Amino acid sequence: MPLIELPLNKGTGVDGPTSRYIDLYNFNFVYIPKDTDGKSYYLRNFPGVTNLYPASGRSFAAEYNRELGHEYRIIGRALYQDGKKIADLTNPALANTAHTAKNQAFVDNGTLKFWDGKSVSPIENWAEGENFVVYPDYKYIVDFDGTGSLAITPYSKDTPFIFNATVDTAFDRDFDLLNGEIGTHKYKLSYIKDEDKFVEIVMNGSTEERREDKGASSDFLSFFLNATYRSNGQDIAIPITRVGGAGSHFKGKIEEFVFSDTIRNVTFSTIAEVERDSDSIPLPPTTRTIKSEQNDNIIAKLDSSLTWVAYKDQLEPDKSEPTNYDLSGVLDVDRHRSRFVFVNKRFFLCTAISQGSENDELIDVEHRPDYLAAESEAQTDPDGNLAVRSYNDDALAIFGRNTTEFFELTGSPQQIYAPIRAYKVACGIVATAAVCRFMGEFAAIGSSAGMSPQIMMIKPGQYKAFSTATIDFILNSYTESGLKNAHLEAFNKE
Repeated sequence: MPLIELPLNKGTGVDGPTSRYIDLYNFNFVYIPKDTDGKSYYLRNFPGVTNLYPASGRSFAAEYNRELGHEYRIIGRALYQDGKKIADLTNPALANTAHTAKNQAFVDNGTLKFWDGKSVSPIENWAEGENFVVYPDYKYIVDFDGTGSLAITPYSKDTPFIFNATVDTAFDRDFDLLNGEIGTHKYKLSYIKDEDKFVEIVMNGSTEERREDKGASSDFLSFFLNATYRSNGQDIAIPITRVGGAGSHFKGKIEEFVFSDTIRNVTFSTIAEVERDSDSIPLPPTTRTIKSEQNDNIIAKLDSSLTWVAYKDQLEPDKSEPTNYDLSGVLDVDRHRSRFVFVNKRFFLCTAISQGSENDELIDVEHRPDYLAAESEAQTDPDGNLAVRSYNDDALAIFGRNTTEFFELTGSPQQIYAPIRAYKVACGIVATAAVCRFMGEFAAIGSSAGMSPQIMMIKPGQYKAFSTATIDFILNSYTESGLKNAHLEAFNKE
């Protein structure tokens, strides 16, 4: 004949010495909330405790990590995986533990810490440049060494034109800046140091024609030039083919020069940009040519003596600022959606879910607070936060001593959580470990402000007591400080 178990309704009686109503429980029985024949509870036999493996010290937290298929427990000053010690801890707290596919999170020595399968590491603020770094291209410029020049695509114009140049040098000697020739005719724009001026010179064999002076030296040169000679009543253009001299060479740096006329502008830049992807300075260009800014056509070639050197003005890398969140005094942790959420006395904070797209450094973002808006604050409990729990993945519950507030995700990176006013409950908990998930709600040792502690059921917008008179009497025998280490757990007998 099969064994038949009958539910036994709870009974009440009077304690003789104190004349106080008590619950008449048999030894080794436990109550389970369930309506039975108009009663609030019934009793079933409790099978006792089975010893699984030896450990040294108090049990602070335990959870089965469904993602990794391991059981994690914090006992004494050590972390255990499937009954085997895997890491030493400093000062574990009686608090929750939570997991993702990569990390098991827990509270140790007032700090949120993680086991990533290899070692224990604490949560840390973002360091400078750790979230993102944008490296601007590094600039190099042609260094005219006084012995060479640029051979440019010939610029030919039989009418006057404008020549502009931005230079970075001190003119300390005579030199030619522009040179060109056709047949026996030659053209040059020369600087004469003794006179501190530029002049145009057109030569035909040994005959030299010095034209109008073009002004003194400056870091920005702008001249109205006429590179032509007269033949049979017509102006014939002398193509300009060299920048930097043909005989007496320029020494210094020319950042940009432009030939402009009524039809076109031809711009030459002697600055080359090299892609940069780290704090190290990239190598200079290997090319010996300069391409047009309008297209990829080669418009200038460097003489063999010219080299590329670092440009004087460089943009600094754009590095993300470091964060400065207060990550100390952590009391509790839980997982909400894809983030870990943890509380200290004043704030609750959440971990990051992504890293800046411009950073290739591999870090575990779960070990960092959210970069923009990690902190949120419960507003209604002056005694501060005690615990945090995720509620059905829809909301986040922050437990204080006198109230419980619920928050939801906003979808905004500037404010991750916002309070759900209608869910606020005027009931809190007595200690961090005095709350647990139970039958789709939260069971807790707590009370509303100024009331005696009881076993409460808390859910959004509602709370009710369900402890018996005996349990209430036991709880009331403790002072408030005596309940700071109270621990409430739910279990499934089956």
